[in-house]
Amino acid sequence: DNPVTREDEKLPPLRASIEAMGMLKPILVTPRATWMSTNPDKPVREDAEWVNIDGHRRLAILDLDPRATQP
Repeated sequence: DNPVTREDEKLPPLRASIEAMGMLKPILVTPRATWMSTNPDKPVREDAEWVNIDGHRRLAILDLDPRATQP
C-alpha cells in the first residue's frame, strides 16, 4: 500500500518538479514473493504483485496524473 495520501504537502512541489524536469529517479519495486521471503514480518496486500521499496511520493504523482511517466 502507498503510505502517501493525496493531502501530503510535499506532493505539489514534487509534481511541479516532475513536470519541469521529468522523473529523475525511478521508483524502486520488488516482486511480492521476494519481499515476503525476506520480510515475513512486513506483510503486504494479498493482491499485490509488486511492493514499492522507494518512491512512494513519485508513485502518488503517477496515480494523480495519468500523463506522467516513470523512467
